[in-house]
Amino acid sequence: MDVVGIFQDIQKGIAEYRDQLCHWHFTFCRPENPMQYEGEEADGAIAAVASLDIEASWKRFPRPVVNVSHSLPTCQFPSIYTDDVRVGELAAAHFLERHFTHFAYFGCDRLRHSVERQRGFAQTLAEQGHSSHSYRNPNDEGFFQELYAPPLDTWLRGLPKPCGLFCNDDTQGFFLMEYALSVGLEVPAELAIIGVNNDPLRCKLAPWPLSSVELNGLDIGYRAAQMLERLMEGTPPGEMIERVSPLQVVARHSTDINGSNDPLMARALQDIQRNLHRSITVEDLAKSLHVSRRVLERHFRKNLGHAPYEEITRARIRKAKQLLADSDWKIQKISEICGFSETNLFYTQFRKREGTSPTLWRSGNRPDLKHDS
Repeated sequence: MDVVGIFQDIQKGIAEYRDQLCHWHFTFCRPENPMQYEGEEADGAIAAVASLDIEASWKRFPRPVVNVSHSLPTCQFPSIYTDDVRVGELAAAHFLERHFTHFAYFGCDRLRHSVERQRGFAQTLAEQGHSSHSYRNPNDEGFFQELYAPPLDTWLRGLPKPCGLFCNDDTQGFFLMEYALSVGLEVPAELAIIGVNNDPLRCKLAPWPLSSVELNGLDIGYRAAQMLERLMEGTPPGEMIERVSPLQVVARHSTDINGSNDPLMARALQDIQRNLHRSITVEDLAKSLHVSRRVLERHFRKNLGHAPYEEITRARIRKAKQLLADSDWKIQKISEICGFSETNLFYTQFRKREGTSPTLWRSGNRPDLKHDS
């Protein structure tokens, strides 16, 4: 289970609540031994109750406990965690927007959040008339023990291509991508992969930058602290379980392709991705594919409902948004990397599609960065 990024954000949310509204003193303890600080006067705890053993340990704790993990089917403590059905819905919508018709899910049946992410994924696809494949671990072993096992290899190779593959978290997405590439599968041309948590290291250090569903750990932490304060005051929680919606899908290269089954379209979309850094034209694209511009236009309008030039521009904007969110490069440099001949043209096309300027879009998605020009 990939938890580092989300739990860091949860801790930041707790700290924000403390800084604004109270003067708590925090002590960190190991989850399997919550009583190790029994000499101190602990008035309450916020814990990731991720297993039955951890739950049993915290039951011995004499003060209020708020749980922020969604690993167990049920939990004895008031809990606040991610709306994991919604996570699956966002992942499915991401693939549907890219015109995929084949889908798969990789997760773990023992983890409740994985089960609900798969449910949201499958339900959203079913509403659009699609089904999805899912991997079942034949030996009920942990992910890393069976990652390179023959059944997984057979499953990956047997998936219909191109396939939108949703992984329960970024760690699974990272290693599945490494494995797929090692056995000759192409990412994203054959397997477009999306994870969960938007962990900056996992996503950016993957062989191809990994798309991911970004969770709202800050809100979980803040609301967990709020819930704990009510419990410590003797006020019962309004609900035993509160769910926090995920934020968005952060799109990166691992899903930056269109899932059309049209061979010409697949090659055209690949060529667009490979040449985003150049000022590629529709004529250049048609020439590289050995077809006329009229034929190319017809395929694009049939499959995507718009012209090749529009798809080139959309791909450039998607790449620009990734760089705006993930780097501190100047707008001019991002414009050049994404193949815009002039920075003013980049501003115009970005505002037309996003309703705001690249600078303001960045400030809204990267509050840690200052405005640039």
